[in-house]
Amino acid sequence: MAVQGSHSVAVIAHTVQPLVDFLEAELNVEMRWETATRHERLIEHIRKKRYDVLFVDTPTTLVGHYQAGYQPIARIPGVISASFVGFIDGPAYFREDMKGLRIGYLRPMMLATQLAKRHLQSNGINTKTFFKEELYLANHNSALNALKHGRVDVISIASAVFGAHDGEFDSRDLIIIEQTKSVPQYAFSVSQKMKPALRNKLQKALMHAHKNATARTFFKKRIVQRIVASDIKPYSPYRYLQRYITN
Repeated sequence: MAVQGSHSVAVIAHTVQPLVDFLEAELNVEMRWETATRHERLIEHIRKKRYDVLFVDTPTTLVGHYQAGYQPIARIPGVISASFVGFIDGPAYFREDMKGLRIGYLRPMMLATQLAKRHLQSNGINTKTFFKEELYLANHNSALNALKHGRVDVISIASAVFGAHDGEFDSRDLIIIEQTKSVPQYAFSVSQKMKPALRNKLQKALMHAHKNATARTFFKKRIVQRIVASDIKPYSPYRYLQRYITN
């Protein structure tokens, strides 16, 4: 299984391993997972059909479906967006205030970065000239710490991270300067080669995982209540997200 995340590998492991342990027991199979610090590498492996299962964001789900034949069978309910965030006593309260400031993004191909860049471009902003400096950071913790230590003036992160911190970091209040449009949450997709019986069993297990004590840590860490059945329909309107912004 390919697992995508915007945190460190250790944090991803702590989150996803309880779900994997549950699925192994339910399906009576050995299940291994991997992630990639370079998203380009993950995309390359998906196109080569390395995986049986994907647990990835909207753009990567679309790449898997339209470029490698993976079929979504379940998803995390709800939507995800990106927010431009700063400290409440910082220099920016509105979009125009960010002009000439230093911004910290997550890695270039992460969803929060892609949503942020598309949002600015759709409003006629050339980020190369709008910001004084653009930095790319490893994960959400790196972005928040860069803001804390004054390395950047504003950051672009997943909106849920703002909520997870209760709008506060380092005993200082955070402010959402602007928020992007939302897209569907992460999906579970399976290879075309997976036998229908196993696919159906996997889908059923995912939909009941929230009731299992072993898998409970996954839902607590993801701040979600359950997993629901899905197909490609919730994702297909966002097919354009396969075209990553790389500059």
